[in-house]
Amino acid sequence: MRGETYTCAACGEAYEKIRTGVDAMAEAEALFSHAELASKVRVCDDCWEAFMPELPRLRAEADQRAAAAGLSYDEFMRREAVRLDQE
Repeated sequence: MRGETYTCAACGEAYEKIRTGVDAMAEAEALFSHAELASKVRVCDDCWEAFMPELPRLRAEADQRAAAAGLSYDEFMRREAVRLDQE
């Protein structure tokens, strides 16, 4: 892993990997539903720390958008992941 880098999906900066993808996914799977994990992105620690306090608000907004579209939260998140992957 030494010398491997990644680009943060939020800030666009390049960082050296300090832990395995397996460790990162284990943490993400403990925090997010399978539907929320459909679009996997890698973010740096600073962006992660900034994002996490916003998570309850973002989930509530997504739930409202899902209801307005007549979709379950999970289906809405799956469709959003596909849409974002295509951008």
